Amino acid sequence: METLKITNLSNRAITFRGNSGNYYHLAPGEPSVPIDKIEVIENAKIRKLAGAGLISVPTIKEEKKKKQPESHAEVAANEGTEITETESKKK
Repeated sequence: METLKITNLSNRAITFRGNSGNYYHLAPGEPSVPIDKIEVIENAKIRKLAGAGLISVPTIKEEKKKKQPESHAEVAANEGTEITETESKKK
């Protein structure tokens, strides 16, 4: 299962209930323990807290921004090495 961390942006403790019924307590300025995405999907309380700017919740869009390299050349470029055309064809 995929997890995420919710961060309390306020200066007060925040408590919310996940979709499974478990309660989560966030100290001021602290991130949560890893929480299953299923706990926060379509959760009205979390949406309300995030809309008020009291918590930070990573979104799927933010995760997609971390693009994976598409080719061996991109991987090599990221690692600072070179791949010749013949090495690329071998792979």
